[in-house]
Amino acid sequence: MDCARMYARDPIFNISIPNSKLKLGFLILTLHYIISHLRRKLSHSSLSAIQGQRRRRRKKKKKKKNKGEMTTVPGQLIWEIVKKNNSFLVKEFGRGTQSIEFSREPNNLYNLNSFKYSGLANKKTVTIQPAGKDQSVLLATTKTKKQNKPSALLHKSIMKKEFKRMAKAVQNQIADNYYRPDLKKAALARLSAVNKSLRIAKSGAKKRNRQGVKVPGRK
Repeated sequence: MDCARMYARDPIFNISIPNSKLKLGFLILTLHYIISHLRRKLSHSSLSAIQGQRRRRRKKKKKKKNKGEMTTVPGQLIWEIVKKNNSFLVKEFGRGTQSIEFSREPNNLYNLNSFKYSGLANKKTVTIQPAGKDQSVLLATTKTKKQNKPSALLHKSIMKKEFKRMAKAVQNQIADNYYRPDLKKAALARLSAVNKSLRIAKSGAKKRNRQGVKVPGRK
């Protein structure tokens, strides 16, 4: 009704047209003008509504990100804080110049207290350790996107095959995938030491079992 009143006040609509065909054409043009005007209004309102929805969605996404993310601290800063005082630190051969500092965290391949091998200061770490009684070896790497979820922090895989295949798997996971190529040598050395210890433990268990067997009829 408001639109009709608005258009009725316009002097264009008060023009007297004698011919009926001209009246019909003028009426069609008038209706077309009204429809286009209403469309512009509706499109403007719908566009503003869509923009408002987009703003609200962006705000919600930002809130979710702020809840899920932790404040990222540089690894070098963490290292400066923990390198001289942490619960895993072990000092050998006194406190002089000949002393050696070791670190007992599981994701330190050489167990050395250094930034390169530290499992506390680096986001990308590698763990290689015995996985069970069947001479299997655990290979675990840290997920960079799960730093705030300790239960889902590690990507674990169990290796049960011969040493060459395990070494190839370690090389593929660490060096070939560009995860931590600088730890390739340390990871292979750790794998060799773990595999050797498992073989020695297995052979020792066999010897003990043989010594414990009693032959019937002998004293």
